[in-house]
Amino acid sequence: MPFDGDSHQSIEKWIELFEDVVNMFNLSDLHKLVFGKRSLRGKAKLYIQSETGVNSWENLKDLLLSEFGYSCTSAELHEMLSKRKLKDDESLEEYFLKMKQLCNRGNVEDTALMQYVINGIPDSVIRKSILYGCQNLSEFKQKLRVYEKMRFDYDKVKPNKPKFGNETKDRIKAPKIENKDKLKDTK
Repeated sequence: MPFDGDSHQSIEKWIELFEDVVNMFNLSDLHKLVFGKRSLRGKAKLYIQSETGVNSWENLKDLLLSEFGYSCTSAELHEMLSKRKLKDDESLEEYFLKMKQLCNRGNVEDTALMQYVINGIPDSVIRKSILYGCQNLSEFKQKLRVYEKMRFDYDKVKPNKPKFGNETKDRIKAPKIENKDKLKDTK
């Protein structure tokens, strides 16, 4: 599991995953340092190569956190989440996981994450209504799969329709009554 220092990767999350793996094998500090350095790529690798005296895992970890640690206020995090929308080349599962990854930068409740994901899907509220009311993230992920299947089936049946958007043309409309006088009760 490499770390390259790109902004989409959380160093805190990488360190947590790395330590989970090395602790399973009960590795020494020296082994952690060696494997930690060998897992670095790109900017992260260049940064550590430019530093001197990196001789322990704790030292390596502190340097990586100070250089690549990302801190933002809760307001900035919520703004990022509200601006993030589903991209055309992205599956709903990828979108959900990227939103969840953003949430790891702070303390965001699961219900807020679900609402941000729903708001970021450019589709009518009626079609997205299946996604509301979930009690937990597991249930939400299941409903996302069902919603994606429904959307796929809809796009297959209606190939000329736009992929997303307001579906007012699909709604059942009441017939127009041209001569309202015919409906009046005459006595």
